Amino acid sequence: MRKDRVKIAVVGAGAAGLGALTALLDKKNNFNIFVYDIGKTIESAPAADNPTQDWIASFYNQIYQKIRSRYSFKFPPAKTHFGEQIARQPVGKKFKIFKSETFGGLTNYWGATMLPFTDKELKNWPIKKEELWPYYEKISRLVGLSACSDELNQYFKKDFSTRPPLRPTAALNRLGQSINQNPSKGKFKIISGINRCGVETRENHPNSCVYCGECLAGCFRDSIYSARKTIREYLKDPRVKYRAGAKVSRLKEKNGLVEIELEDGQLEKGFSKVFLAAGCPSSTEIILRSIGFKDKLTMADNAVYVFPIFYFGRKPKEENKSYFALCNLVLGCLPKNEKAHFAQVQVYPNFDYLWRYNLPAWLWKLVRPVFGFLRSHIFWGRLYLHSDYSQSYSVQLKDNQLVMKHLSQAKPGKYLKDLISSLRSGINHNGFYFPPIPPLRQRVNSHYTSTIPYNGEKIKVSSLGEVMPKVYLCDSSVFPEMPAINPGFTIMANACRIAAKAI
Repeated sequence: MRKDRVKIAVVGAGAAGLGALTALLDKKNNFNIFVYDIGKTIESAPAADNPTQDWIASFYNQIYQKIRSRYSFKFPPAKTHFGEQIARQPVGKKFKIFKSETFGGLTNYWGATMLPFTDKELKNWPIKKEELWPYYEKISRLVGLSACSDELNQYFKKDFSTRPPLRPTAALNRLGQSINQNPSKGKFKIISGINRCGVETRENHPNSCVYCGECLAGCFRDSIYSARKTIREYLKDPRVKYRAGAKVSRLKEKNGLVEIELEDGQLEKGFSKVFLAAGCPSSTEIILRSIGFKDKLTMADNAVYVFPIFYFGRKPKEENKSYFALCNLVLGCLPKNEKAHFAQVQVYPNFDYLWRYNLPAWLWKLVRPVFGFLRSHIFWGRLYLHSDYSQSYSVQLKDNQLVMKHLSQAKPGKYLKDLISSLRSGINHNGFYFPPIPPLRQRVNSHYTSTIPYNGEKIKVSSLGEVMPKVYLCDSSVFPEMPAINPGFTIMANACRIAAKAI
């Protein structure tokens, strides 16, 4: 790494860091890139070649032993990475949200669903979808997006497929077909398609998914994409220097350049540009401390409602024991009123992790055949709503630390009632049944956005995310609101756009 080169910094090594680094390393410019990251490491996947069923069973028996020795009863249980839960940070006294502190960020724990924003979701952005599409294309090739053209293209228009689609269970395939063949009634049109997902689905690939169904306990094949995979390769580039354990505290402008102050007091000088990609809470904290902003901001999230879907028809003859435990189907809820917000439902099989997490080993052996049978007859829907109908959080610096509080939850009222009615009318056919019980609302979710948004009033930020001279916000902090669509794909694409255009 040459000392006479222009210095650029990327703060964070998660989804946004991936997007920014991808754009920067595509450039042929003569500069050095310093990556600052808390950088806690997670356990590597064993990635066994041609594993036998016995090997898989033995491996996950050990993982569940670790889980039961560390964690108390919780339903639904949090996802783990080989028995390690993601860190959390408090929101007031009652709630906790996910905390990004590992190399790869929250992509080490995400569900890998990758859906693009349309012009409807970008309505309050300073750009249109055509400006993001080239970067969606770039990220889809980089990550590897398993998808196919289906009914979801009615809304999303393009699927950005680079790999074969997932294989849902036969019963879930039947559910998707039933929904598309039986038009829903009411104020929403319900469509179904196979989940667009960052998962290795190519046959005979070293990391190809084997459909063992243990996704939420940690993938032993590393089939589910994480930003750490690509960024680890980026660190081999001689232009890149990685600073693990380097938590950025604040940024300062001096003589037309940017200085980075670390939490331990070290001062790093002379950066021509800084791309802030530490995740919404952390990036917000850094900016508030840097500009001395003391007022409260609001952080948006998605409300998520969970409900069961039962199937009372015959078990499909082609059904087998292998399955994929993350989202299999996406139900798009298209409002017939153009001013209303799109909603989505992610549909999961009745996966073992839900139950095995809490059961002692001896009891699980007895009941496992029952849950194997129920996998073809019970599914779980997770309904995501726009942030207009969701919980939010206040964010403020106090005593130089970020303090968050849970604000009162928005009440979706008639919108949710109409949405549930349309969902039931679309689902309740051919033996499938969404029972007339209120869906269970989760207290918090993990889609944090909008603290320093485009077109915001409290802190100004440009269309390239420039929030201080030569400092660019690259993560979801800049989203004007949080649509019902998972943000990961757009975080990566927008960060790539920002870095590409800012250099």
